[in-house]
Amino acid sequence: MRIAQWIIGTLGVVAAVVGLSGVARPSTELPAMVWFFPLSFATVVIHELGHLAAAAAIGARILGVSFGFLHVERRRFGVRLHWRWWRSEASGMAFAVPDFRRSVRRQMLVYAAGGPLANVLAAAVLLPVAWPGSGRPWTLGVASCFSFGVLNAAVAIVNLMPIRRVHASDGWVLWSWWRDGEEEQDARRVLELMDFSLRGVLASEIPRDRLDWFDAHPDIGLRFFGRYVALRAAQECGDDPAFASILGRCRQELAEADAETYQAMRSLWMYFQIEQEFSQAVQGEVAASVIDPALLKYAQPYLRHRLSAARSRARKDQATCRLEIGRAERDLEGVLDTAARRSEPALLDWLRAP
Repeated sequence: MRIAQWIIGTLGVVAAVVGLSGVARPSTELPAMVWFFPLSFATVVIHELGHLAAAAAIGARILGVSFGFLHVERRRFGVRLHWRWWRSEASGMAFAVPDFRRSVRRQMLVYAAGGPLANVLAAAVLLPVAWPGSGRPWTLGVASCFSFGVLNAAVAIVNLMPIRRVHASDGWVLWSWWRDGEEEQDARRVLELMDFSLRGVLASEIPRDRLDWFDAHPDIGLRFFGRYVALRAAQECGDDPAFASILGRCRQELAEADAETYQAMRSLWMYFQIEQEFSQAVQGEVAASVIDPALLKYAQPYLRHRLSAARSRARKDQATCRLEIGRAERDLEGVLDTAARRSEPALLDWLRAP
């Protein structure tokens, strides 16, 4: 299936390039070929906007969307744009939280279908207009419509193939949910934790049985997701032994994971590392950071600034500490995570204290 996905994707790219090269003349060859790249990006944008439109249709809360290296994060007051600096298998990704109180299966089917459907609709509009043999002169505009339509058709077909690697394709999501909805319980649990946080329930206020369920799950991604919430709960309660135990277990499991799993878990593990280094800085330890700088740039700014403030405080640099605290507070004002807006001020106030 992966080979078929690669073949179809390659054929789509080749057809798009050939379509543009059909207008090649000494004065137009370079502009025509360069035009391929914005058309490719626009195809990804259409796909992800299709997911967002589907999310809006089912009443899900939209958190953000990635187009290649560009990430658009929804804020309480507008949006924030930033760059995702590390390599990712996915060329784009939409982020939304369906309502766990309603049928998650139905919502996920609509949500997953939105992206490929948007590409299919775009291809259905563009290809008849610019299909070879239609009698229209093969100008740059017609060739662009043809190439754009081919790219949309290829992206739709490739995404509908049921393949799961680091990320599951839309086809895999549709197939797994349509088959029997066996992931309903897992998804409902994840969405419930996200709902808690968005509504302002602190990690330490979440019933313990909810976190224990994640801790015993066979999927490492779900285990780490629940353990990060448990880590924040231990941090809020000042439970240092539990904090250290969670970090140690996660570090051990990650060390034993295969390369593909490690790659998939890197961004989530980075949040554990932030809290670990924050805890060390609070205790006066300022060792060299082990966090990947490229990943750290993608973390929530208030977390980066809070960590920087703690490290500055440990170095007795009060001016930088106050500056970073102010930056963290300004960023917190706009985050959708109500629980963060409740829990973070206490940590910042502690750093501000003499």
